Amino acid sequence: MKTIPSEVSKMMLAKAEVIAAREEFLNTETCSQAGVEALQEWDQAAFVLATVANDETELRNALDLSPIDSAAAKLAVEKWRDLSLKKLSAAATEKEIDDILFDAPYLEPVFLMAIAKYTEVKE
Repeated sequence: MKTIPSEVSKMMLAKAEVIAAREEFLNTETCSQAGVEALQEWDQAAFVLATVANDETELRNALDLSPIDSAAAKLAVEKWRDLSLKKLSAAATEKEIDDILFDAPYLEPVFLMAIAKYTEVKE
């Protein structure tokens, strides 16, 4: 019998909780007190998901499942940006830079680092 690694099970559980919280919010009158509480629960569940996310795919999923302009969305973008910058700093070829940019969030610091790395690689 195979066991699921704890990181994977944490990610699956966090994702399920976000989806359930989002559904609860969508089934609630958004301007009501219950709607506000459901939105807060959704953001909290999404924040946990963003916290346990480790790679681009998980961070993109966390961002996609987070309420717009929420603490969870901001955390996912920050972690994704930091991961991209870390990978860019280690990139040694134009292809590596291209591959990283393909998966990176569209943020100015990422593009500025990529330009610097392209210049460094060409020299």
